[in-house]
Amino acid sequence: MGSSICTTLVELGELRRLSKSMKKLEKNLKDSDKHKNEEYCAKLQKSNERTLALVKAGLDIVVAVGLLQLAPKKVTPRVTGALGFATSFISCYQVFDSMLADKVVLCVAVASITTQVQGKLKWEACFAHQA
Repeated sequence: MGSSICTTLVELGELRRLSKSMKKLEKNLKDSDKHKNEEYCAKLQKSNERTLALVKAGLDIVVAVGLLQLAPKKVTPRVTGALGFATSFISCYQVFDSMLADKVVLCVAVASITTQVQGKLKWEACFAHQA
């Protein structure tokens, strides 16, 4: 329970810091489309990740309260189970999302290398045909 409370505080601080940074960047990009800016998109993605982590930490606190039976009338075993399922689902999503991102980067790198090799082979075939 203590770690969930600390995580919540850390995530709130990071979201506040990111929000200030994004507002400053929005002022600089007021004339252009901010969603085409890579830095803005990266900060927006990080903000979304932090928000999801904050929600998960908040749910973890309620699950801990339910398991410790600190408020048995408010947090029933059904609520504890449902929120426990939700936090597990969020954790699975976070792990799967990071694995998927790594695979996408790997696929793009392989596709890029394959395209470069094919281009070089075509270039060499063109010269061999002319000779």
